[in-house]
Amino acid sequence: IPDDPTIDAGFVAIDLTLSKRLVSEGPFRAGSTVSFVLVPHNDGPVDALAGWSVTDVMPAGLTATSITGPLGAYTCVLETLTCTGATTLAAGADGALITIEATVADNFVGTLKNVAYISPAEGEITETNVLVAPTTSTNTATSPTNNDTEAAVTVNSLVSIGDYTWIDVDRDGVQDTSEPVLPGVKVDLIVDGEIVATATTDENGFYSFGDLEPGMNVVLDFTLPDGFTFTTQDAAPTATPSVDDALDSDADPATGEVAGSAPASGVNDLVDTDDPTFDAGAVKLDLTLAKVLNTAGPFYEGMTVTYTLTPRNSGPVNALAGWSVTDVLPAGLTLDEMTGSATEYSCAASTCTALNPLAAGTNGPAITVTATINDGFSGAAKNVAYISPSPDEIIETNPLGTTPTTATNTTSSPTNNDAEAPMTVASLVSIGDYVWIDVNRDGVQDDGEPVLAEVTVTLTDAGGVERTTTTDEFGFYSFDDLIPNGEYLVTFTLPDGHHFATQTAGDDRSEGVRPSSSGGPRPRRARRGCRRGRCGRGPSPRCGWRALPRSRRTARPARSPSAPGRAARQSPARCP
Repeated sequence: IPDDPTIDAGFVAIDLTLSKRLVSEGPFRAGSTVSFVLVPHNDGPVDALAGWSVTDVMPAGLTATSITGPLGAYTCVLETLTCTGATTLAAGADGALITIEATVADNFVGTLKNVAYISPAEGEITETNVLVAPTTSTNTATSPTNNDTEAAVTVNSLVSIGDYTWIDVDRDGVQDTSEPVLPGVKVDLIVDGEIVATATTDENGFYSFGDLEPGMNVVLDFTLPDGFTFTTQDAAPTATPSVDDALDSDADPATGEVAGSAPASGVNDLVDTDDPTFDAGAVKLDLTLAKVLNTAGPFYEGMTVTYTLTPRNSGPVNALAGWSVTDVLPAGLTLDEMTGSATEYSCAASTCTALNPLAAGTNGPAITVTATINDGFSGAAKNVAYISPSPDEIIETNPLGTTPTTATNTTSSPTNNDAEAPMTVASLVSIGDYVWIDVNRDGVQDDGEPVLAEVTVTLTDAGGVERTTTTDEFGFYSFDDLIPNGEYLVTFTLPDGHHFATQTAGDDRSEGVRPSSSGGPRPRRARRGCRRGRCGRGPSPRCGWRALPRSRRTARPARSPSAPGRAARQSPARCP
């Protein structure tokens, strides 16, 4: 026992510490509210004087909205983010919890580190582990003091998707730089089977959706304007040369839908979207046909006529190879041939099938149809034609529908795939009359005057082409297949010993051969409606030659001309 046990010494020490945790549940987005809890502690071994304080250090990107503790335990100031203890902090004890709430800044993406520290009261002894005031750049896990702490908040942005709708002119399923966009397409955003948003592509063909949770499953449903259908889906993997998958059309041609996921991260930009791969290509075409009759009239049986058929694709996309043009000839015309360029078409019978696509907004190579007007035909003849898409083609804007016939009025039919070219075929005519012996020499054929058979009669047309026949046992001759109002020269060659009777002595129907005023032959024009010719089986002074349609002609078979007689005499004539 010491002699003086009054000289002693008491020691004090404190060690303040702080812990911090994030109590809000993520995920966190721009604008989210987050909460932190701070827990002060005194490792002792003595009580800490009242006035100790806790301070929070907010990073850029977080804005504090409140700092609170139990009533009576603290004095908290939001402006300084400090809570000051109103009582001592017992050794080995925790102080009352402090709660801080803050809001994530708009458009912020990344990690936010919130730092805090505990300070002793003024006049307090120096701590065992002295405080060094931290900042948001301090790594509190490795700093020399234990008065500081931190809690991190990871902010993931909401994300956006969006792309373009476009017209796939070349039909390859890939958006090329020269291909036009398609505005006015309705796009529905579907989540869990429900439409949650709708957009319409703008004048640039663009649409977008924002504020999507990263990675969420979505379905986009495209609705095209009338007349359009979807192009080939997902062409990029098989394209030659290879193309970016973001450039091919994603919409299902049958449904118009695209299923996928929102991107895992992004910045939620509605212009430069986080995933610009949800696009749709569209196609549309309209085939038309024009038809022209090239041959100039008038038209008669036996003539050859030609037509030109001009196919066209009004677009706006190319028509697939395999489209065809078919000609429908009316009764009265017989097809000679239907032809087109051998490098462009395969033609058989009355159809030409295209070997190549038909570019949008262009005419296809012309097709020529050649036909002959049937013998005996006269009247109206309307030639119809139509263009058909390839069997593998989409439905046209204005489809062909019912295949046209010659009875179809293509000018008023609902489709523009058909065309027509009408013409009117006139009837050919005939001339004919008698050669007789003018017994009383008056130049007029009288009753009872005998006819003269085996007289050679020659018909010469305006081009110098001759036809020859002889009078039959009734003295009758005729020529058919003559053009109405055409000029012809009729020449009679008399047998030996005969002369021509007086000319123009009576009615034209019974007079003799009439020379012109100059002494040469005088052409005569056939008159429509003039019916002169045989009446019954014998000669008649009241019946001369007759102009008849082919179905009522009285032409007789030509006979071999008799031996040459006297010099021929000529009588000009015109067909009726």
